[in-house]
Amino acid sequence: MQNPVVTVLISILTIIVIVNLVLLNYTVFRIIPTRVATSPIAQSPLPSSIPVTSDFPNDTCGVSCQKAIQVALTSVDAKIATLSTLKTRTASKPGATSTPVPAAKEFFIPLGSGSTTKSDWEDVAGTDVYVDTANFPNIKQTYFEVSMHIPTKNGTMYARLYNVTDKHPVWNSDVSTIEDTSTFTTAKIMLDPGNKLYRVQMRTTLQYPSLLDNARIKILIQ
Repeated sequence: MQNPVVTVLISILTIIVIVNLVLLNYTVFRIIPTRVATSPIAQSPLPSSIPVTSDFPNDTCGVSCQKAIQVALTSVDAKIATLSTLKTRTASKPGATSTPVPAAKEFFIPLGSGSTTKSDWEDVAGTDVYVDTANFPNIKQTYFEVSMHIPTKNGTMYARLYNVTDKHPVWNSDVSTIEDTSTFTTAKIMLDPGNKLYRVQMRTTLQYPSLLDNARIKILIQ
């Protein structure tokens, strides 16, 4: 039979253990979380110096995105530095001004169209035009440009520019073709100084119809 004193002591110890467990549970799960949540440290915002990394769930950029942004910013910085350097160099030159480079201007003088079946040079009606070189200062280059063809593709057809005023062909203006479709040909020429009357002449070797589709003088000035 168990000693009554021992039984009482065991009961007291059991009660003490149960009370301690209850107090411990209350302290851990109620008091400590409440104090932590209401403490000034817990309520203060995070310092701005904490770096934002891709470990945060609300970061939608990611590591590769951040690298791309960094590369783009580096490129922009380099361009800004280059522009600043150029601006400094320009400003450092006394009296530095921007001088535009003059571009060549083109002028086209239409001569018209026509046809021939003759083997000797023949004037093309309606192609007369006066050209005064005084109206084109600083001539850089002049061209005689022609589009022409032989529908039957028989023989060779020729065209040239003729100086009616001085009664001689314009030097090196002869162009030719053997094609049955319109072919563009050009010759580098030199116009005589002054106001002269010019005209297109044509001929064909086998006397088959030969067509001058279009002719013009192109003048480049500097």
